[in-house]
Amino acid sequence: MGFLSHSLEFAAYRLLCWVLRRFSLEGVRKTARALGRFAFQVLKYRSSVTLGNLARAFPAMSESAREQLARGAYENIATTLMELLYFRELEDEDIRRIVRFPNADILLRRMEEKRGVVILTAHIGSWEMIPPALRVIAGVNCVAMYKPQSNRLIDADIVRLRTRFGTRLVSMGVGAREVFRLLSQGEAVVVAADQSAPKESIYRKFFGTDVPVFQGPAVFCLKTGAALIALYVIRQPDGTYEILCNEIRTDDLLYGEEAVKELTQRHLLETERVIRAYPDQWMWMHRRWKHAEEAGGSD
Repeated sequence: MGFLSHSLEFAAYRLLCWVLRRFSLEGVRKTARALGRFAFQVLKYRSSVTLGNLARAFPAMSESAREQLARGAYENIATTLMELLYFRELEDEDIRRIVRFPNADILLRRMEEKRGVVILTAHIGSWEMIPPALRVIAGVNCVAMYKPQSNRLIDADIVRLRTRFGTRLVSMGVGAREVFRLLSQGEAVVVAADQSAPKESIYRKFFGTDVPVFQGPAVFCLKTGAALIALYVIRQPDGTYEILCNEIRTDDLLYGEEAVKELTQRHLLETERVIRAYPDQWMWMHRRWKHAEEAGGSD
């Protein structure tokens, strides 16, 4: 029964991909925004979770303003996911035309040092655009950590899409040793660390509340000497993207439990800063605060 349901899901997925190939990029985006609004307003998919998260993060904001932010967030994630399916139609010149990377030198300087770079990102803006944009604009072929889809047929096609521009993938949960090896060889590894970690993880402040956080990025950097670069692809009103890039300081820390906590807090605050600047582009429907009440005396 599982194989049959996965086959039907894959058939629907391939039909959607076929339909999208008949659209322009702007047509894909318009369709995605409409689907995002439908999911929030009609299907109400995780709408209570989304609005609850927004109320926690922005308690002084009016209810109507939070609803407007929520609609924007649904539109953004639908657009990002449908853009991923449309990537097979994009060429290098398309990426150069729609993506700007004004301070790529921050990343390139660290890449030249051959010490490895952990590229920290989040599910904000068009995060799927990071690997192809880095390769086409900055000449950096990165390795991305990813979570495989439960449907292996769909997962295989998404892997093909994500690796089309030369990106290599490492599965989350089983790839830590491989990440250490890659960093020791001077590679760039992309890690999205904004989602909820297991409740047994370390707890750090996020929007004023202690939440469990993945300590992988901090451990990778402090154990190998790799640089930590926060990088986000932000959607612009004119349909283009701008890559925000900022280095997070690590040179004053030596590997150890407290240093891992400190560096984790630093990168979490950087992610929060960007989310506050572009709140309608983050994935608010994720249950980010589900273990918040269990923080207790985590420090």
